[in-house]
Amino acid sequence: LKNTPSIRKVPIHPACLLYVERLRYSKAKEPGKSWSETFGQRMNLPKGEAAHTLRHSFTSRMIKLNIIDRIQDALLGHAPATKTGRYGRVELDVLDRELRKLR
Repeated sequence: LKNTPSIRKVPIHPACLLYVERLRYSKAKEPGKSWSETFGQRMNLPKGEAAHTLRHSFTSRMIKLNIIDRIQDALLGHAPATKTGRYGRVELDVLDRELRKLR
């Protein structure tokens, strides 16, 4: 994790569960980082851009499915863009429901 705000509860899409289990039990010091670097090299991406490329395509897919900005922010770990967006919280079951719209 980059920082303390990075610690949050988010649902995991069922298609990703096997990958998450491999990361959980990996003996690598930073298992996600090595995966991201390998992915970036295979896709011919500039160094350090693999994770952001995935975030951008994830966001594009959510936009196509009309997932509201507040849910997108919560799934991506962004702070709400407006003061009103800071009121209340988006419950985990709502995030899970919206995430499952992605295939």
